[in-house]
Amino acid sequence: VHRTGEDLEGWRAGLRAVGRGRILWPPELRPEPEPAYDRPNPLQRAKWIWRQEGRPGVTAPPGTRYFRRAFELEAGRRIESARLAITADNTFECWLNGQSVSRGQRFQTAYRADVAAQLKPGTNLITVTAVNTTDSPNPAGLVAALAIKYTTGQTEELCTDASWQVSLSATEDWNP
Repeated sequence: VHRTGEDLEGWRAGLRAVGRGRILWPPELRPEPEPAYDRPNPLQRAKWIWRQEGRPGVTAPPGTRYFRRAFELEAGRRIESARLAITADNTFECWLNGQSVSRGQRFQTAYRADVAAQLKPGTNLITVTAVNTTDSPNPAGLVAALAIKYTTGQTEELCTDASWQVSLSATEDWNP
Protein backbone atom coordinates (compact mmCIF):
# COMPACT_ATOMS: atom_id res chain seq x y z
CA VAL A 1 0.00 0.00 0.00
CA HIS A 2 1.47 3.36 -1.02
CA ARG A 3 0.93 6.15 1.50
CA THR A 4 1.66 9.85 1.31
CA GLY A 5 3.74 11.52 4.01
CA GLU A 6 0.64 13.24 5.37
CA ASP A 7 -1.34 10.09 6.14
CA LEU A 8 1.74 8.00 7.08
CA GLU A 9 1.91 9.44 10.61
CA GLY A 10 -1.77 8.58 11.30
CA TRP A 11 -1.19 5.09 9.94
CA ARG A 12 1.85 4.53 12.18
CA ALA A 13 -0.09 5.81 15.21
CA GLY A 14 -2.71 3.12 14.63
CA LEU A 15 -0.25 0.21 14.50
CA ARG A 16 -0.25 -2.28 17.32
CA ALA A 17 1.60 -5.50 18.05
CA VAL A 18 -0.55 -8.64 18.05
CA GLY A 19 0.42 -12.03 19.43
CA ARG A 20 3.85 -13.16 20.53
CA GLY A 21 5.77 -11.81 17.56
CA ARG A 22 5.99 -8.31 16.23
CA ILE A 23 3.21 -8.31 13.69
CA LEU A 24 2.18 -4.75 13.01
CA TRP A 25 -1.28 -4.36 11.58
CA PRO A 26 -2.38 -1.13 9.90
CA PRO A 27 -5.76 -0.01 11.32
CA GLU A 28 -7.76 -1.09 8.27
CA LEU A 29 -6.38 -4.66 8.44
CA ARG A 30 -6.48 -5.26 12.20
CA PRO A 31 -8.20 -8.50 13.15
CA GLU A 32 -11.33 -7.83 15.14
CA PRO A 33 -11.94 -10.28 17.99
CA GLU A 34 -15.21 -12.19 18.00
CA PRO A 35 -15.65 -13.00 21.70
CA ALA A 36 -18.02 -15.93 21.30
CA TYR A 37 -16.01 -17.46 18.46
CA ASP A 38 -12.38 -16.76 19.30
CA ARG A 39 -12.38 -18.57 22.62
CA PRO A 40 -10.28 -21.74 22.57
CA ASN A 41 -13.09 -23.42 24.53
CA PRO A 42 -16.52 -22.36 23.22
CA LEU A 43 -18.13 -24.03 26.26
CA GLN A 44 -16.23 -22.06 28.91
CA ARG A 45 -19.29 -20.02 29.98
CA ALA A 46 -21.73 -22.94 29.86
CA LYS A 47 -22.64 -25.01 32.92
CA TRP A 48 -22.88 -28.79 33.04
CA ILE A 49 -26.53 -29.62 33.74
CA TRP A 50 -28.56 -32.77 34.46
CA ARG A 51 -31.81 -33.69 36.11
CA GLN A 52 -31.66 -33.32 39.89
CA GLU A 53 -31.42 -36.94 40.94
CA GLY A 54 -28.61 -38.44 42.91
CA ARG A 55 -25.46 -36.38 42.54
CA PRO A 56 -25.16 -35.99 38.73
CA GLY A 57 -21.50 -34.90 38.83
CA VAL A 58 -20.62 -38.05 40.76
CA THR A 59 -23.37 -40.65 40.27
CA ALA A 60 -26.57 -40.35 38.26
CA PRO A 61 -28.96 -43.17 37.40
CA PRO A 62 -28.53 -44.56 33.88
CA GLY A 63 -31.13 -43.66 31.28
CA THR A 64 -32.39 -41.00 28.90
CA ARG A 65 -33.09 -37.40 29.89
CA TYR A 66 -34.86 -34.76 27.77
CA PHE A 67 -33.70 -31.14 27.78
CA ARG A 68 -35.22 -28.05 26.19
CA ARG A 69 -34.70 -24.31 26.11
CA ALA A 70 -36.88 -21.77 24.30
CA PHE A 71 -35.44 -18.37 23.40
CA GLU A 72 -36.48 -15.33 21.40
CA LEU A 73 -34.76 -13.71 18.42
CA GLU A 74 -35.82 -10.19 17.55
CA ALA A 75 -37.51 -9.76 14.16
CA GLY A 76 -35.54 -7.63 11.71
CA ARG A 77 -32.10 -8.57 13.02
CA ARG A 78 -30.10 -10.38 10.36
CA ILE A 79 -27.90 -13.27 11.47
CA GLU A 80 -24.42 -13.45 9.98
CA SER A 81 -23.49 -16.74 11.67
CA ALA A 82 -24.61 -19.02 14.46
CA ARG A 83 -22.49 -21.78 15.97
CA LEU A 84 -23.49 -24.46 18.42
CA ALA A 85 -20.97 -26.30 20.61
CA ILE A 86 -22.35 -29.20 22.63
CA THR A 87 -21.49 -32.47 24.33
CA ALA A 88 -22.97 -34.87 26.88
CA ASP A 89 -21.79 -37.64 29.16
CA ASN A 90 -22.44 -40.11 27.54
CA THR A 91 -24.41 -39.60 24.27
CA PHE A 92 -26.76 -36.98 22.84
CA GLU A 93 -28.77 -35.78 19.87
CA CYS A 94 -29.69 -32.11 19.53
CA TRP A 95 -32.46 -30.44 17.53
CA LEU A 96 -33.03 -26.78 16.77
CA ASN A 97 -36.61 -25.90 15.82
CA GLY A 98 -37.35 -29.55 15.12
CA GLN A 99 -34.31 -30.18 12.86
CA SER A 100 -31.50 -32.46 13.98
CA VAL A 101 -28.29 -30.39 14.10
CA SER A 102 -25.78 -32.42 16.12
CA ARG A 103 -25.13 -35.76 17.81
CA GLY A 104 -22.21 -37.28 19.64
CA GLN A 105 -21.01 -40.05 21.88
CA ARG A 106 -17.76 -38.77 23.41
CA PHE A 107 -18.20 -36.31 26.27
CA GLN A 108 -14.54 -35.27 25.90
CA THR A 109 -15.35 -33.74 22.49
CA ALA A 110 -17.16 -30.44 21.91
CA TYR A 111 -19.26 -31.14 18.82
CA ARG A 112 -19.73 -28.01 16.70
CA ALA A 113 -22.43 -27.16 14.18
CA ASP A 114 -23.30 -24.17 12.01
CA VAL A 115 -26.98 -23.59 12.83
CA ALA A 116 -27.75 -20.18 11.26
CA ALA A 117 -30.14 -21.75 8.73
CA GLN A 118 -32.27 -23.27 11.50
CA LEU A 119 -32.83 -20.01 13.41
CA LYS A 120 -35.85 -17.78 12.81
CA PRO A 121 -37.28 -14.52 14.17
CA GLY A 122 -39.47 -15.03 17.23
CA THR A 123 -39.47 -18.14 19.41
CA ASN A 124 -36.77 -20.76 18.80
CA LEU A 125 -36.44 -24.09 20.60
CA ILE A 126 -33.35 -26.18 21.34
CA THR A 127 -34.10 -29.74 22.43
CA VAL A 128 -31.64 -32.46 23.42
CA THR A 129 -31.95 -36.14 24.20
CA ALA A 130 -29.03 -37.18 26.40
CA VAL A 131 -28.33 -40.71 27.61
CA ASN A 132 -26.27 -41.87 30.57
CA THR A 133 -25.33 -45.20 28.99
CA THR A 134 -24.20 -47.54 31.73
CA ASP A 135 -25.76 -50.27 33.82
CA SER A 136 -24.99 -48.59 37.11
CA PRO A 137 -24.96 -45.00 38.40
CA ASN A 138 -22.07 -42.86 37.14
CA PRO A 139 -21.45 -39.17 36.29
CA ALA A 140 -23.82 -37.61 33.74
CA GLY A 141 -24.21 -34.18 32.22
CA LEU A 142 -25.01 -31.94 29.25
CA VAL A 143 -23.15 -28.76 28.31
CA ALA A 144 -23.88 -26.48 25.35
CA ALA A 145 -23.36 -22.95 24.02
CA LEU A 146 -25.01 -21.25 21.06
CA ALA A 147 -23.12 -18.19 19.78
CA ILE A 148 -25.00 -15.90 17.38
CA LYS A 149 -23.36 -13.08 15.42
CA TYR A 150 -25.56 -10.47 13.75
CA THR A 151 -24.66 -8.51 10.60
CA THR A 152 -24.33 -5.42 12.83
CA GLY A 153 -21.37 -7.11 14.58
CA GLN A 154 -23.30 -7.64 17.82
CA THR A 155 -23.15 -11.09 19.38
CA GLU A 156 -25.42 -13.07 21.65
CA GLU A 157 -24.70 -16.27 23.56
CA LEU A 158 -27.06 -18.85 25.02
CA CYS A 159 -25.49 -21.39 27.39
CA THR A 160 -26.71 -24.34 29.42
CA ASP A 161 -27.69 -23.17 32.90
CA ALA A 162 -30.52 -23.49 35.43
CA SER A 163 -33.03 -21.99 32.95
CA TRP A 164 -33.11 -25.20 30.88
CA GLN A 165 -35.99 -27.63 31.42
CA VAL A 166 -35.23 -31.33 31.93
CA SER A 167 -37.53 -34.33 32.12
CA LEU A 168 -37.48 -38.13 32.45
CA SER A 169 -39.86 -38.41 29.49
CA ALA A 170 -40.53 -36.56 26.26
CA THR A 171 -43.85 -34.74 26.50
CA GLU A 172 -45.98 -34.13 23.43
CA ASP A 173 -44.64 -30.60 22.98
CA TRP A 174 -41.02 -31.42 23.88
CA ASN A 175 -39.76 -31.32 20.27
CA PRO A 176 -42.54 -29.96 18.00
